[in-house]
Amino acid sequence: MTPTPEDKKIATSLGVHEPRDLVGRTVRTVAVLVGACVLFVGTLSIAAVTVANKAVGEPKASDVSETDTAAPKKPSVARPGVTGSQSI
Repeated sequence: MTPTPEDKKIATSLGVHEPRDLVGRTVRTVAVLVGACVLFVGTLSIAAVTVANKAVGEPKASDVSETDTAAPKKPSVARPGVTGSQSI
């Protein structure tokens, strides 16, 4: 027995859909949930970075000297009888 158009109309009004509709609704629901998570986590990340930057603060130009910005040079170790390619 095949469903009549009236049966299909009643089934649709009760929320019963064909499998293709179910797949489409599932894909849309997943897309909405993923989008909401990306938006929520992105907003939290931006807020966390902003709060952390304000808490740490940026160094002022007067507080930074040239020796603070450059890494110290590693002293070379000179050993007798060792050439440049063999030095540490």
